[in-house]
Amino acid sequence: MSVDVQATVRNLTRFEGICSTAARELMRLDEENSKLRLANEEVQCLREENSMLKDVLRHQAEAFKLVQQEADAVGRLRRDNAHWKERSEVLAARLRSVPLEYRPREWAECPHEILLLIFHNCLAPGWLLRGTRELSSGWLYGQDMKMKTALCLVCKAWNPVANELLYEQVRLRSIGQVVAFAHALQARCSLGNLVTGADISCFVPRGYRAVFESETQRIVDLCPRLTHFGAVPVFLLPGVPFRLPKLNPTITSLEFTTAVDALLAGEAIAQLCGGIRSLCCTISSFPTAETTTELEFPALEHLVLRLGLTSAPMESSLRKWAMPALRKLSMIEEFPNDARLWATTALSVLKAYGTGISTLTLKAPPRARPFESTIPCSKLQHLVLASSGGGSQVSLFIPSHPTVRLLDVWCNSHYDQPTLELPRIEALKAGFPALEACRFLDVTFAYLTSMPFEFPPEPPVARRDFEVLRPESVVMHMIAHGQPTTLPRPAWTTIVEEFGLASVNSRWDLDEPPIGSAEWEPDAESDGEWLPPPRDGAESEGSSSYESDTDSCSMCDSSGAEATTEADSLDVISEGREAQDEFYAEEDWQVTREEALAIFSGIVNS
Repeated sequence: MSVDVQATVRNLTRFEGICSTAARELMRLDEENSKLRLANEEVQCLREENSMLKDVLRHQAEAFKLVQQEADAVGRLRRDNAHWKERSEVLAARLRSVPLEYRPREWAECPHEILLLIFHNCLAPGWLLRGTRELSSGWLYGQDMKMKTALCLVCKAWNPVANELLYEQVRLRSIGQVVAFAHALQARCSLGNLVTGADISCFVPRGYRAVFESETQRIVDLCPRLTHFGAVPVFLLPGVPFRLPKLNPTITSLEFTTAVDALLAGEAIAQLCGGIRSLCCTISSFPTAETTTELEFPALEHLVLRLGLTSAPMESSLRKWAMPALRKLSMIEEFPNDARLWATTALSVLKAYGTGISTLTLKAPPRARPFESTIPCSKLQHLVLASSGGGSQVSLFIPSHPTVRLLDVWCNSHYDQPTLELPRIEALKAGFPALEACRFLDVTFAYLTSMPFEFPPEPPVARRDFEVLRPESVVMHMIAHGQPTTLPRPAWTTIVEEFGLASVNSRWDLDEPPIGSAEWEPDAESDGEWLPPPRDGAESEGSSSYESDTDSCSMCDSSGAEATTEADSLDVISEGREAQDEFYAEEDWQVTREEALAIFSGIVNS
């Protein structure tokens, strides 16, 4: 028994030694494992550093390539510089051998064609000058005249080019300018050959009608190269229409308003219909089919109709004018009309002349309803419309068209706060499947009707998607874009600052309510400012036309102050017009040309 116990003890002792040896081996393996972990972590760090070094080396290689390219470019520029420097030295040596009288003297001897192009780019465009009428201290027309006259005085070599620029497009804004310009043309016959366009827009006061008509005709006769003539508009005496002068056959562009006698305007159009290319006129009523003369305009490309209608035209009378080359058509409301009548007239005109047009402008009354059917313009590409809704409701007069690629939408100006909510893009694309670009134009530009044509949309490669700002972010957007910057200002910002909010082709300003509306009231303080003083003698005591007219005007003012409805305001207007007609009927004296020149010279000298 003791032998077995001793054997067991020996076995246990041996097993204990084996276990202690295994424990020591495990501890050694654990220490080696921890060392291997640290080595693994170091390997991972080395791998990360290796990848970073690879990125740095790759960037350095790319930078080295760029530096090498820049160095090659610098070397090429140096070689070009040396070549042109050598070339300039050769040309300078050759120039020194030329006699002094044949050497060019820098800008003074620049070719006239190049100078004329440079001068044109220094001035405001003609379509912008025709769209303003304010006579303020910093207005655009005054700056245009200052620039032209300053160019005339630079040097003797520039004077002929600047004179051509000064007289190329003449815009006369007062009766004194009309008389003085006619006198200048008569004194220097060579100036008439420089005039290619004339726009007359001035008030013709009492006693100036005869001299105005004679001087206007003299201007037309002394300008044999005249291609554009515009009476836009001429503010004449009440009820006295303006007679267009006998125009030259060289006229290709004609523009006039309702102040022009309709019968004589029709005669002028009949004489020029063979070569006229652009026609802008205001129509208050279309002639009947019996009185309409059949005319053909083979070269007419642009037609602008300012409509102030009282009755719809007959399609038979419209079709008597043939316009096979018509490509641009504009129909604009001259003053608030019946929306249904305007739509009927517009549809009749489009049925008669809209087959071949590619550009269409429609400025309908604010309450005009959209067309129920597609307009008959199968070749239409550019459509310009005025929004016919206010606030958040915006509707287009033509809601859809299959071929329109460019769409311009004017904001509405017939509301206290003109706002425009953008329509849904999906609905817009559904109505105009071929649409490529859409622009929304501010009401500030409302009277610059030719602006969409003068500033066409950018080519497709330059177009970008626009960002629609929410009302709460508009202020921050304006502040962010209003910070000082070193970038040059675009040209259109200067244009926006200079022109006013009215047009010679409009009957009122943007901030002026239409005559006869509920907001309109006659100004009692300014009714008699333009009236002449009473004449001396027995006729002026108690029964002079001036006193009777002022009495009637005072009655108009008192009745207008008490009026509270639109009908009362219209009665005041009719009474005032009757009094003015009586006043002018009694005055038959006319100012002579010499007197008008003396008055204008006195104004200029003062």
